[in-house]
Amino acid sequence: MVDLSRMRGVRVEGERWTVRGAAGCTAADVDHATHAYGLTVPLGIVASTGVAG
Repeated sequence: MVDLSRMRGVRVEGERWTVRGAAGCTAADVDHATHAYGLTVPLGIVASTGVAG
């Protein structure tokens, strides 16, 4: 198993409506970053779910 939890960067381009998340991001990380831009991502309801893979 490879632990990617330290790779949690999220980049939001609000004008283009795009989000890029590093391999260790969780749904909570993405939700927190996109909220400031009025965006949402349909990732489910469990905040600890990983987004890579």
